[in-house]
Amino acid sequence: MPHRGCVVAATVPVASGCKSGVVRRQKRDIERLLGWERFRQELNHRGFHAVENAGQVVIFCNQDAVRIIR
Repeated sequence: MPHRGCVVAATVPVASGCKSGVVRRQKRDIERLLGWERFRQELNHRGFHAVENAGQVVIFCNQDAVRIIR
């Protein structure tokens, strides 16, 4: 699994953090392991983006703009 060191990607606090990549997690796992508010704070702190659909969260571990195609 890529980018396991990323706090928002792996939903467990690790000092290193990831610099780029895209990962997917179940929302319930994020809520259970990290908490939704802490997850959002970490996204904001790192300037990352995430999208949610059908209980899945896709996390973009970079600061590039995200464009929804459809």
